[in-house]
Amino acid sequence: MARSIAGRARGVAVLVVVTVPVVVTVLVVAGCATPGAEKVREGGALGAAISSTFMTEASGSVIERDGQTRLCFGVLQSNPPVCGGGVELSGWDWEAVEGKYEAHAGVRWGDFTVTGAYDSDAETLAVVSTGPIAATPTTDPRGPILPSRCPAPDGGWKIVDETRASSEALHAATGTIMSMEGFGTMWIDRSEIPTVPPGTDTLEEMRLDAVHAGLSILNVGVRSDPASAEERIRDVWGGALCVFSVAYTATELNARVQAIVGDPRRMTEQQIMTVGPDALTGVITVQVVHDVDGALQREMDQQYGPGAVVVSSILVPR
Repeated sequence: MARSIAGRARGVAVLVVVTVPVVVTVLVVAGCATPGAEKVREGGALGAAISSTFMTEASGSVIERDGQTRLCFGVLQSNPPVCGGGVELSGWDWEAVEGKYEAHAGVRWGDFTVTGAYDSDAETLAVVSTGPIAATPTTDPRGPILPSRCPAPDGGWKIVDETRASSEALHAATGTIMSMEGFGTMWIDRSEIPTVPPGTDTLEEMRLDAVHAGLSILNVGVRSDPASAEERIRDVWGGALCVFSVAYTATELNARVQAIVGDPRRMTEQQIMTVGPDALTGVITVQVVHDVDGALQREMDQQYGPGAVVVSSILVPR
């Protein structure tokens, strides 16, 4: 599966990144937390730490199946849904929670925000309070916009050759770029494309998309000569273009991602939810349920160098 985020609506930044197969296919619902946790340690033989508990808050899908209730940060979409990764809940009471839920074929599920005490040793969240997931804040109607790496040229971004500035040409250009030696990353900044007024006829919107296709700023990072790469891209693309140097290739990032998710121990013990490279920086981000004492981050730093891989936890002390 390619690690990519593609937008079909005009004005949505298309993150093409690299053709990185992502083994983890679950959808993460990120949790919320604030710093300043209370961490409890219990000493065992010779004073060894045998448990670690802290208060936390997270949002996700609560699914009860086969007598077990879990807060799921990844959900396999089916009817009823299946938990694709998360933590077991203790003290969950469907009759006491605030919010709606569904039931089918012996399974109950719903979306909630849960506050509780997380035991990282038992991987269990003891419920203290629950509530519905907060409404998603209003976002830019054009979708997420990834900024161009290059400053705007004198006179602003313009179409160089209208005969090679169509949606078809853009598609051809992306194919050419991804086949180039030294290809590292690629994304499209559509911030220069005028926003279509609400209520615009669908056919008119499609016409405007075609007219302004060349204002899509194609950003390309290569570990080779940028000037030579730009000359080759210009053979097929006459729209806005930004070519720059990077210190990595897509192939290298792909191999690194595969090495991270290919370790069964990490996938089970660390509960890796998502992994993939950042298009703008090449940094690989790994999201886990909880990185106990920062162990996985230290492992990544030792293996790849500080800053090359960034590990984040969904469950963090609040």
